[in-house]
Amino acid sequence: MPWKLTYKHKLPKFYELGHPKFSIDEYIEFFFNEKYIGHIIFYCLNSETMTINRVYITPNYRGKGFQLPMINILGNLYESVQEQEIIINEDLSKYGEVENHYKKMGFKRNSEVEDRYFSVINKKIRLFKMRRLTR
Repeated sequence: MPWKLTYKHKLPKFYELGHPKFSIDEYIEFFFNEKYIGHIIFYCLNSETMTINRVYITPNYRGKGFQLPMINILGNLYESVQEQEIIINEDLSKYGEVENHYKKMGFKRNSEVEDRYFSVINKKIRLFKMRRLTR
């Protein structure tokens, strides 16, 4: 189902390198029928690649097909961006679920980067990277 989403793109506030509030992250908020449904935090280290740090969808709108349109809008934000990459942390008790979810949206594993494994408060976590072409 095609959703008609609106959005607000927020550029980072510029602080000197080394300042406690220094950040290169950009922020885009999404709205459906004028109601906030979530946001994506991302950055571009070069003009061709966009790295997605976080995708958040409010609980009432999860599982309703909003994530792909949000990521697609983000991918078209800058004409020069050719590729989106996403850094994912996945609870190992649900191994593969998150990876399969992003595969359905056209992302593929980045085989150039090794998975990282670590524990956080008795949970085992896998950190890995996926990417997809936007153009």
